[in-house]
Amino acid sequence: MRPTRDGAVATTGHGDRRGERAPDRAADPADSPTIAKGKYGTVRFTADDAPPSLIRRVRFKFEGPRRLKLRPRDFEPRELGRAAPVETLAAFDPADWTLAAVDVRDDAGRFVRTVWERDVDGTVWRIELGFRDAVHVVTTAAAAAPRRSRRIDPGFHRHVEKVNAALMAADEADETGDDDDETEEGEDGSTGR
Repeated sequence: MRPTRDGAVATTGHGDRRGERAPDRAADPADSPTIAKGKYGTVRFTADDAPPSLIRRVRFKFEGPRRLKLRPRDFEPRELGRAAPVETLAAFDPADWTLAAVDVRDDAGRFVRTVWERDVDGTVWRIELGFRDAVHVVTTAAAAAPRRSRRIDPGFHRHVEKVNAALMAADEADETGDDDDETEEGEDGSTGR
């Protein structure tokens, strides 16, 4: 399901009524006439309206500090890169950042991108991270394009809650903590979370 311009959530190619959950799709996306293999839409949940299991899963996957590779092309607008505290932003520790939003696949309910915010010397910086800590955008909250609040279909909300609760149960049962067995493809073709 993809949000439409007016903020409603519409089904994608399976029915024409807005706000209604699409019937189960073909097991293989390539078998679906409306979805090209590897192509899917996303729905953004703010941290305030996201299902609890989704937030738990994001925090589980992002536990512990990590080093981000920040390139000039990651900054939006580009001139922010010259003024950015690159070293502080690159030393990413989720404990120092606030989770602002999570993008999930509209077909699978799994998260594909996260948005984090942090105040550094009076400027609120925003980083969008994808799979394997891929940096999609670095900007300031003031420079970020405002996003309209979108109504999310309650059925889709329940679906995301159920999917992420099951994934968390599997992760917590896995004593090794190794998530290399997952094979979901991300926007950039990398494996998912």
